[in-house]
Amino acid sequence: TLMHTLFPYTRSSDLEETVASSSGRTDFKLDYLKYLLIYPLGGGKIYHEVGRYAHDLLLDLYSDAGIITALIMVAVLVISLKNVIILLKNQDISNDMKMLIFCVYLVIYIQFFLEPIMAGMPWLLALFLFFNGMVSRRLEPTKEELKT
Repeated sequence: TLMHTLFPYTRSSDLEETVASSSGRTDFKLDYLKYLLIYPLGGGKIYHEVGRYAHDLLLDLYSDAGIITALIMVAVLVISLKNVIILLKNQDISNDMKMLIFCVYLVIYIQFFLEPIMAGMPWLLALFLFFNGMVSRRLEPTKEELKT
C-alpha cells in the first residue's frame, strides 16, 4: 500500500522491529566498541565487520575516518557545549533567544547519538557546524567591548 512506501512509516516500523528484537541500538554501539583498537585508522572496516551503522556520530565517524577525525569531532562537541554554557550565562542575550539556541543544540545532540549522521544526514552535521560558528562569533567580544 501507499502507507508502506512512505519514509516515516518505514522508519517507524524499522524502529519497532529494532526495539522488539534482542539487538537494539545499544548492542550496535557495543559491537562497534569491540573493534575500536583493531581498526584505529577507520576506512569503514568496523562497519563491514559489524554489518550495520552504530547510530552514533562518533562511532560511525571513527569507523569511516579513524581515531584522529573522531577526536577532532569530540573537541568540536566539547567546544560547542562550552559555548552553550557561556551563552546561557550571558546577560546580554534574551531568555527567549537562550532557550531557542539551547533547544536547537539539544535536538542536534540527540540526533547525533541516535542516527547514522555521516551516512544518512550529513547536512545536519554541516548545519551544526555552521550554527556553532554563528554562536561562537556572537560570543566573541567586539572591538568596542575590548576597548572598555
